[in-house]
Amino acid sequence: MDVLVELLGWFNTERTTAVVAVLALAGIAYSAQSASAAKKQARSAKDQAERAKEQVELGRQQVDLLMRQVRQAEAVEAATQQARRESLQPNVLVDVAPGVNDPGVFVLSISNIGTSVARNVRVRALDEMVRSDGLKLHELTVR
Repeated sequence: MDVLVELLGWFNTERTTAVVAVLALAGIAYSAQSASAAKKQARSAKDQAERAKEQVELGRQQVDLLMRQVRQAEAVEAATQQARRESLQPNVLVDVAPGVNDPGVFVLSISNIGTSVARNVRVRALDEMVRSDGLKLHELTVR
């Protein structure tokens, strides 16, 4: 107990003021250091937010590119399907050419160059096309 009394006796107004001032200065230094750390932390959070925005924008661009690729792939697939369907269809050619031996005679040729059989093919001649015997070609029926 004597030690405590001696310690209390050592404190007077001037010494107490000095100790309080030193503690206040230490508090100010600690507060300044904390404020500096908080400022750095806020700057870091701001930078992270900016990086996150950039990543979101890049992600959006990637999604746009992927959607464009999907649309292109769908278009290619549709064109491939159309080409496949068309390749399976008959392809009938009708040709009128001058005769080999007599250029005054026209030779009518009908051919199928498609991969399947052509059915119910109808060839229509113009009204002005007339045979040498006077019969109009559009009146003829070929079986």
